Amino acid sequence: MKYFLILCFLIFPLSAHAKQGPNKDNLLTVDQLTRSHHEGGVFQLLQWSKDHTLFVSALLLTGLNEELDKNNSWTVMAPTNRAFSKLPREKVHELFAPENREKLKHLMKYHLQKGGLLLTDSLPVGSSRYTTFNGNDIVITKDYRGVLLNGSYLIAADLKARNGVVHFVDRLISP
Repeated sequence: MKYFLILCFLIFPLSAHAKQGPNKDNLLTVDQLTRSHHEGGVFQLLQWSKDHTLFVSALLLTGLNEELDKNNSWTVMAPTNRAFSKLPREKVHELFAPENREKLKHLMKYHLQKGGLLLTDSLPVGSSRYTTFNGNDIVITKDYRGVLLNGSYLIAADLKARNGVVHFVDRLISP
């Protein structure tokens, strides 16, 4: 519980520093984000989402937000807060504990890929392997059920940002 409260205090003050940026009163839902056009980068898009505050916190705690702010092209497979809640509470606390930063960073890198990968139109039917930012492969399957990423369902796809594309998933993706 202590780490969760620290996380909450980290999220909102950091996002409030951005001029005209997101704060706890003007964050958007997944539906609102998918209907809007976003001119910022992938990390800024995630900061606007009230459904991704834990993922944003994890990126901030591990320093991966700085990597995402660089001018590279990125694909981000962002788990929702509900995805984190599917884990046992003790596991989430363990992941966010200061002594487990490298473990958290490795897991978060599994949700990132260099290059902008669109998943709805350009992805062929069947399974394909893609290498994530941590060097491990992810299997993306497109079939009659939709698109799955290592078994995680795609909630929203192809949200375009200045430096890449963001997809929302219903679970944390792991090897």
